Amino acid sequence: MPAEKHREATLDDAAIQRRLEDADIRVNPERLQILGRLMSNAGQACTAQELYPRGVEESNAAAVSRVYRTLHLLEKKRVIERRVRQVRGRPVFTYLYGEESASSRIRFQCRSCGASVVADDIQLREQVAKVGADQGLPVASKEDIVVWIACNRCSAGTRD
Repeated sequence: MPAEKHREATLDDAAIQRRLEDADIRVNPERLQILGRLMSNAGQACTAQELYPRGVEESNAAAVSRVYRTLHLLEKKRVIERRVRQVRGRPVFTYLYGEESASSRIRFQCRSCGASVVADDIQLREQVAKVGADQGLPVASKEDIVVWIACNRCSAGTRD
């Protein structure tokens, strides 16, 4: 398979394979490559375009489709996390590996640039979850609570 020839040697393939197998995902070269790139950039969000297999032209619709299917599967199995941000009024999806094991978190995220920070305050998370439950909106144990804000940088740029 062409993607196998262009594999990046950033992580031990056995570790990537173990992570896929632990999530009960069948291992193939493209999945190894995509998850390997995400794992080597743990904590940094990547777009699907940045994860296309090396050596495959962007116009190859089949390759693009396989990347998105792999990302969807990894997200469904909670191996990665998908984040959305607005760029020029359009949603841009990024994918992140490395924070998926946490229970629900409170994440403050800028609507403009997509910058985010996670509040690691257990009491705050419990209070917000309680308020949601009291109002009939319970928070799932693995679901993030997102507080949409405008960061200082974006706020400063819109005041003119």
